[in-house]
Amino acid sequence: MLQLIRDKVQGWIAVAILLLLIIPFAFWGINYYFDYAAEVSVVSVADTDVPLRDYQRSLQNLRQRWIAATQGKVPVEDEILKKQALESLINRQLLFNAAKGLGLRIGNEQVRAAIEDVDAFRGANGFDPVVYESAIGQMGLSPAGFESQVRDDLMAEQIQSAIVDSVFASGDEVRALAGLRRQTRDFEYAVVSSDAAKEGVRITDDEIKDFYSKNVDLFQEPEQVKVAYLHITLQRLADEVAVDDATLESWYQDNAANYTVAEQREVRQVLVPLAEQADQAAVDAVRVRAESLLERIRGGAKMADVVVEDGETGNEPLEFSEFGLLGRGVLDAEIEEAVFAAAAGQALGPIRSRFGFHVVEVGQIKQSQATSFAEVRADVERDYRHTEAAQAYADLADRLATTAYEHPDSLEAAAEALDLPIRESTLFSRENPPEALLGNPQVLEAVFSQEVLRQHNNSELIELEGDQAIVLRIAEHVPAKAIALEQVQERIVTRLRFERAKVETEQRGAALLEKLRAGTDRSQLVSGEGLEWRVAKAVMRDDPGINRAILRAAFSAGRPAGGAPLYEGVSMGSGDYALVAISGVAEPSPESFTREDLDAVRDELQRLKASNGWSRYMKELRARTDVAIREELL
Repeated sequence: MLQLIRDKVQGWIAVAILLLLIIPFAFWGINYYFDYAAEVSVVSVADTDVPLRDYQRSLQNLRQRWIAATQGKVPVEDEILKKQALESLINRQLLFNAAKGLGLRIGNEQVRAAIEDVDAFRGANGFDPVVYESAIGQMGLSPAGFESQVRDDLMAEQIQSAIVDSVFASGDEVRALAGLRRQTRDFEYAVVSSDAAKEGVRITDDEIKDFYSKNVDLFQEPEQVKVAYLHITLQRLADEVAVDDATLESWYQDNAANYTVAEQREVRQVLVPLAEQADQAAVDAVRVRAESLLERIRGGAKMADVVVEDGETGNEPLEFSEFGLLGRGVLDAEIEEAVFAAAAGQALGPIRSRFGFHVVEVGQIKQSQATSFAEVRADVERDYRHTEAAQAYADLADRLATTAYEHPDSLEAAAEALDLPIRESTLFSRENPPEALLGNPQVLEAVFSQEVLRQHNNSELIELEGDQAIVLRIAEHVPAKAIALEQVQERIVTRLRFERAKVETEQRGAALLEKLRAGTDRSQLVSGEGLEWRVAKAVMRDDPGINRAILRAAFSAGRPAGGAPLYEGVSMGSGDYALVAISGVAEPSPESFTREDLDAVRDELQRLKASNGWSRYMKELRARTDVAIREELL
């Protein structure tokens, strides 16, 4: 083609064509550098841009939590998920901005302590940096990025604590709410069924077509992809490593320390709690209390008995822990150092930590002991294979990443160079990946990314937990599309019939309610309408045997006066309508409440107030902050 142009087109025509080609290419190049010079943001909160990648990660993590919680199916619409993910990012940034404005700061030590306190980052001997980096890698985060998020969250917690800790519930409020909870009501109810109305509803073809055309978004088949991929694992390479007993025994001798059972110690402790920012007077008082406990334990008293006796004094409760045999790396460093330097039966303390003062007692000591090669042969073989395969795996991953990048339009070059099979999935949507590997959040994010899905390139090398990696590309893409009207016609008919029958039934029920309120005898009314009054005596507002809508109507009504019943009506979720006749209200006596009852109500009321206060605070932050959302990027 280019040769033909060169042969046939010369002179001023050639110059003109060249200019026409240069101009769009020049502008394309300029746009390219501008587009990639600044990261694309999906929302701006005040003067801060939130990157698109943060939104995509938040959405993917939210989607994966739904999948994990519901055994593989996301029960909400994708648009709702997108909104939740976006709102979460906006709220996070609002709080971060507010924290900065208040001058809040979080030290590195606080971040470290918070991370080390996460159970998911623990190994056999406490916090494990390898487990930590692998876990956050699964979320698509670097240690620096995750630690930045933790810092932001801790600052937000400071604000939240200030709001939550400021609420309280007065005694009158608690007793009033407790009384409402125990209140009982006597009433009767009759249900106006919508079944007859449903039978009488006729839906025309034009109405079906009109509903379909106006609500086509309700009837969509999700976007689907078929993925081709290359998958490597350290385990596969380890399985191929040749072994023999002589090699393994030599390895065992060189690494004998790895196969020695570490020393363990039985530990009991009492913690006298103390706030981290306590003043000197409080510190001195708690230290004296801890020293008194230590003296009694050294005098022969059992630690558990000392805790019980101290609890009868009215002091702040102690925390007693009996750990059994522990190795190193479980206790806080300052406590561990003292415990592993002590003799069996020795009581130690007081030892200060960020939680307070500890009094510790060492029980049985189990000394470290070496194991024979025969006892740990299986472990030795596993470790040897993985060590030998580790370098080969690293080289293979590097070559896979490089080859897939150098040949972005196909996996064949990488497959041939590395002697790997190209695997291919079935068609699947974002919400229903066919297997755990393709359902990994990092993998799904890559599958549906702009570069892989729209630009048809190979993905970058995706390193996953368990020493495995994957490179993938789209083999087939089926865009989201509307389901044909013929396939959803019955669903539309059912929905329209239900909605119209519900409206008709509600109108009929409301008319009957007006008659009851006007003085019509309720027995005659229901018999004439083919209904039946059902009696409910001394019912509480959470009675599981009565429809929730009926209970709400019965308990949200006022109190009957002058011996005449009070009438209410309510439309039910089933499409039926209930008539309710309230005849009596009974309040519990104040003496019937125990202290535990009132404490439980107080806790619940304070949680509710704290939740409402937090919600109001977030709304106020949002109202006074400029938030610009780029809808086209969602």
